[in-house]
Amino acid sequence: MDKELELIVEEVLMRDTTPLPAESASFLRQVRHFFLLWSIKLLVAVQLAYLRICYPTPKTRPTFTRIYSCRPSLEVRVFTPKSRVSGDNSLLPLYLSIHGGAFATCDAGIDDSFCTKWCERTGMVVASLNYRKAPIHRFLVAVLDIAAVARAVIDDESLHIDKSRVII
Repeated sequence: MDKELELIVEEVLMRDTTPLPAESASFLRQVRHFFLLWSIKLLVAVQLAYLRICYPTPKTRPTFTRIYSCRPSLEVRVFTPKSRVSGDNSLLPLYLSIHGGAFATCDAGIDDSFCTKWCERTGMVVASLNYRKAPIHRFLVAVLDIAAVARAVIDDESLHIDKSRVII
């Protein structure tokens, strides 16, 4: 039994595990995929506009919006519970919602009804974070945007949040 295990381990170690080089798509294929992706996004945007017009839902708006200096092109939508008294400075937990309208619609407001309901249901401050989307911005830009904006929201003293109770 040990001999078989040694043979298997030796065979695995002898395999070439170097990664294969990434194959670059041709320019025409990249253009084709670009137009395909944007046509899907346009189709989804038209469908959502149709649904909003024909089946309107109660408008939900954030309590306020903020723009932080780390990413001045990105708006953060902040929802606070209505039960919170205006002069109350008690610390509330924070929920960071990272939806941003997804890659399909690029509309951060599409998540407002969820954020409002979650805020009222749990009594948390909800910050809906936005980020720059593909295909215009390549991978890692969105991750860096979220990290920078999340840090800015957590460090914002005017939100009166409990930094020990943050959910992403």
